[in-house]
Amino acid sequence: MQTRTVQTGTYDERDEQPVAFEEAVSMWALAARDVLVETAGEYHAVVRYPELGERVQTASGVRTTKSVFQWVDEVLLRVSAECAARDEPLLSSLCVRADGSMGPGYARAVTASSGRRPSDPDQHAADERLRCYQAFGAELPAGGGVAGRPTSALRQAPVRASATRVPGSPRASAGAASRDGASAGGSSAGTATSRSTAARAAKDPSSAPTRKTTATRAAAPEPPAPAVCPTCFTQLPATGVCDNCA
Repeated sequence: MQTRTVQTGTYDERDEQPVAFEEAVSMWALAARDVLVETAGEYHAVVRYPELGERVQTASGVRTTKSVFQWVDEVLLRVSAECAARDEPLLSSLCVRADGSMGPGYARAVTASSGRRPSDPDQHAADERLRCYQAFGAELPAGGGVAGRPTSALRQAPVRASATRVPGSPRASAGAASRDGASAGGSSAGTATSRSTAARAAKDPSSAPTRKTTATRAAAPEPPAPAVCPTCFTQLPATGVCDNCA
């Protein structure tokens, strides 16, 4: 039985023949432009680096065992140069990291194509993406769309949910209101609840809430042990004189 040789390096997957890396990068750059133009046709669409790497290898038929992060910046640099030559917005702005930010190669591509290094590569890329959507036929909202950073919520601290009560929803219990008031440092809501309860109790004592004993309350002190006669050891009466031994 013939054993299939596992290819290493860069090769044409159709005949498994080696391909010069420089030639492969040129082929991947052509394929990357097609992928990015397609991406630009959908408003706020982006492509991640690993996805772009896989798609250009599939489209070109040339693969490599090197990590995509070892060569994708060079591919996008060539795409950016082509965009600059065509006076187009930079399609490389559509290729982002998993969190929506730009890799270090983007600033280098901008510098090479325009001569100016962006002070904020992420914002520069957001503006370029909007220009790409406008230039390559994406269906835009009224007003022409906005420059957005994809999945930007993943880069921010989680926002705590608001405690505002929705009209028509049941009020929180008295215990919850008390806890909320304590955690807020004596908030006006907790004070108003206490005053309202006190006013109702003054008008109608029967409506006053019954105080419950909690497990955390300190136990009441035990009564002192009764006095006993030191001779017969019986409990002494209130007079303190033992009836048996007197």
